[in-house]
Amino acid sequence: MLFEARQRKIIEILERQGSVKVSNLARYLGVSKVTVRRHLDILSKQMPIVRVRGGALSNKEDTSYEPDYDVKSGKYLEIKQKIGSIAASLVSSGETLIIDAGSTTWHVASSLIGRSNLTVVTNDLKIALLLANTSGINVYLIGGKIRPYIFSSFGHSAEEYLKSFNVNKLFLGADSVDIEKGITNANSEESHLKQEMIHSAKEVILVTDSSKFNKVSFAKVSDFSVIDCIISDKKMPKKYKDLFIEKGIKLSLV
Repeated sequence: MLFEARQRKIIEILERQGSVKVSNLARYLGVSKVTVRRHLDILSKQMPIVRVRGGALSNKEDTSYEPDYDVKSGKYLEIKQKIGSIAASLVSSGETLIIDAGSTTWHVASSLIGRSNLTVVTNDLKIALLLANTSGINVYLIGGKIRPYIFSSFGHSAEEYLKSFNVNKLFLGADSVDIEKGITNANSEESHLKQEMIHSAKEVILVTDSSKFNKVSFAKVSDFSVIDCIISDKKMPKKYKDLFIEKGIKLSLV
């Protein structure tokens, strides 16, 4: 396949999937990872494409668009690690938690390793696997339909299962945060599950990096009125800081 043909094929895949991985493209196109990276570097200068660790994603403003987990997990890694560490510091021994699915919430779970006498409920397969062999942490995995390449469960059965729990804290992730629309999510069925998580928790802690602000996704999750605390980074737009302070929401910016 000629260079131009490979470029066109990469563009087609990006437009269809919204994200691509270097390893998958190398296998599909029959070329080296180095060649794929060169293609992506060139395309990122010509089109609305964002290069991330291990791949690239489309920069289109589609409210139902959500990149694959592996693509998301490579973005803002250092910030997510700091957010996870701060979030875990809020957890006391003996508490019960819901940890929402996502690459930022994964770092919350990771920061809990080594702690004891905790109970974690999650719909994230990667988080469940991470904590499953951790002594001192009891893990409940929310069953349901699995989202391909996102590795989270959702659906009616998941919502019904969650109704049986009452927890101390929820660590909630978000696809988008907007000053007027509130917290929104790319997948409508997953947004319903997030709402059940909120109903099941005494305290709701939103964990999200600043890139999610000033964006709106397809389905409404909640207004800010249900949020008790927000952990983000210092690039959060000032108008949001002012709003959250006005509403009495605790802010922790890394």
